[in-house]
Amino acid sequence: YLDMMVRSIRNMDGFIKDLTQFSRNSRMEIVKEAIHFDELIDKIDTSLRYEDNSTSIRVERTINQNVQFYSDSNRVETIIGNLLSNAYKYYRFDCNNPYINIKIDVSDIKAVIVIQDNGVGIAEEYQGKIFEMFFRASEKSQGSGLGLYIVKSAVEKLDGIITLQSTFGTEAIFTVEIPNLLTR
Repeated sequence: YLDMMVRSIRNMDGFIKDLTQFSRNSRMEIVKEAIHFDELIDKIDTSLRYEDNSTSIRVERTINQNVQFYSDSNRVETIIGNLLSNAYKYYRFDCNNPYINIKIDVSDIKAVIVIQDNGVGIAEEYQGKIFEMFFRASEKSQGSGLGLYIVKSAVEKLDGIITLQSTFGTEAIFTVEIPNLLTR
């Protein structure tokens, strides 16, 4: 019973967090701040350490940031945090070497954020629907169905784009491009 209660509390906590992020993204104006991606990834990584199986997954990061990058740090944190959380949640138990690769390239024009994992992937028939509100690709999905909807909404609010490449049972690669608001 205790395990069931803990799972229920985590689910409710996640749902409340998702609703809060959705509400903030919908009503808040963009706050232009300097973003240092190394520090941001450290912060997100620390918050995800409690995820089940997080110690079993190798996380590699390559961050090329030689210029100042300005955007809304709360939204960028929400985007990367949700994508990384999903990569942790949907890793393959049968994989000998589970990994998450984070690659960020920053220029004067934009940041390109690529998050790749060798988890369960997303079936082709669901790939066009994953960004819809409350969509869950399977009954085994642990979340509220708001995470990727919030990610897409936040990316669009920042005038960015998000794409997915995935092979079911093999990998998922999310690529996010966000404009650098340095000159805006």
